[in-house]
Amino acid sequence: APAQRERLAAAHGIATLAAADESLRGAELVVWAVKPQVFAAAAAPCAALWRDALQLSVMAGIRSETIARAAEGSLRDALSLLESHTATAGARDHEFALCAAEARLRKGDFAGAAEGFARLAAREPGSPHSLEAAFWEARALVQADQLAQAAARLRDPDGPFQTAARVLPDHTLTQRGLLMLGQLLTGLKETEAAREVLTSLAGRTLPPPLEGERRLWLARVEFMAGQPAAALALTTNLWSGPTHELPADLVAETALQEGRAFEALKQSEAALLSYERALSSAAPEPLRRAALESMI
Repeated sequence: APAQRERLAAAHGIATLAAADESLRGAELVVWAVKPQVFAAAAAPCAALWRDALQLSVMAGIRSETIARAAEGSLRDALSLLESHTATAGARDHEFALCAAEARLRKGDFAGAAEGFARLAAREPGSPHSLEAAFWEARALVQADQLAQAAARLRDPDGPFQTAARVLPDHTLTQRGLLMLGQLLTGLKETEAAREVLTSLAGRTLPPPLEGERRLWLARVEFMAGQPAAALALTTNLWSGPTHELPADLVAETALQEGRAFEALKQSEAALLSYERALSSAAPEPLRRAALESMI
């Protein structure tokens, strides 16, 4: 997080980066101090930058050969080592298995990742570990374009996600998982079910970006259901607060949805203002193009 990087820089007089870049090329010493379950994902973008560096680790349970293989850029070999050591990892077997599933997700083996996460999610029902694995199983299924299956896994009342969500209703992954479920149901045109899920999040204290996403998707549901006025009520509320806390693409998508609602209500001038708001943001080019096309 930016604030944490600033604190580290101020406290230790060091340079910090949000992600690995060319400034790290030629490093002589690399100290790995990340959680074991995210090691494979952290190592992959770094491999080409410091293959000759000395690798020092303070991670528990990750063996030196795994680090060496990942540092050489061989994610497949690192994955094989992680999976081969899972059975003998003892109390840390969850971390090894989670790391292996995340590595599969990273290398594009979405089906394999989903299977790995599903096995983990079945352990310790109702625990944070089960919630984390169930969330990432659904993400892997989405990546594999198995949207109906992802929705089914998230909505199953006896499944690992809903079981953990009842125990941990305020956990960030519960909130994100329910938002994902609402998005999936919207895409599957199950508007009533999507409305129910997205409305259930209304009474919770969500971070501004998640609350913005919730309102946007609920507005889409209302618009799909032929209720442009209800959709408009959800989008216009976004502008009453500070939008600098929100991603630019979310701001633009909300403005586009608002413009469509105004158009449906035959309020052309208001619709143009909404499309202009999408154009003036730092949104990705496809969204800016969509706004421009809507104005023509």
